[in-house]
Amino acid sequence: MTEWHVWATALAGGLVLPVSFFSLSLSSRYTHPSNVSLLMLRETVLGPIWIWAGTGIQPTPSMLVGGVIVIVSLALYLGHTGLRQVPARQADLVKLHGRIVSIDGLSA
Repeated sequence: MTEWHVWATALAGGLVLPVSFFSLSLSSRYTHPSNVSLLMLRETVLGPIWIWAGTGIQPTPSMLVGGVIVIVSLALYLGHTGLRQVPARQADLVKLHGRIVSIDGLSA
């Protein structure tokens, strides 16, 4: 094990993993937990691509096709549910405050 491997392992274990798991736990407050678990599928799909970029081991065509199917279906699902939830959230805001409030606090 070289000195670079030690630093890379320390960086992954000390910074990347805690930040990523904290972000995952925090994200379930702002979206449905099933969306969080679906987004975690990207790690499984993109893993072979990262291996390919880092080591040069090429993924097979069937791996790439499967990854594209998962990413496209995930994007379609999240896009569809996001479009469906925006009017419902705006209606909830109107009921709650009597007007729609934008992110910066000004009336929309």
